Amino acid sequence: AAVAPQNDLLRAPTAEEVSAQEFRQVTRMDVDCDLDIKPFFTSKNKLAAQYSDLYFVRLNKLKSHVVANAQKKWPGCTLCDRILEASVGSACVVVGTVYKEMKLKPNILKQYQDGDDAPPPGGDE
Repeated sequence: AAVAPQNDLLRAPTAEEVSAQEFRQVTRMDVDCDLDIKPFFTSKNKLAAQYSDLYFVRLNKLKSHVVANAQKKWPGCTLCDRILEASVGSACVVVGTVYKEMKLKPNILKQYQDGDDAPPPGGDE
């Protein structure tokens, strides 16, 4: 059979193609497998995901662009790397990641302090 052009791949099959049986139904095979593999299971108390690395990389990629745009929009405005560097009564620009406290969000530091799921001393887990 001839290969369809790149932009023609998502079209419905023509009656001619259907009658030529170019579009056949694929049958899936059932395979037995053991899903009780320990490395792929986590305990209930483990945190689902930590995204701090993602936020850090995104901030570093975007920071220079945001700073340049802020300097164009507010020329002469002070640029602060940390919110603690801001002076009361003067305008400044702070570029960073906003943290929102959420009561139901798991807190790894609190869990560690409370002894919940804390790694053993000197352990990697």
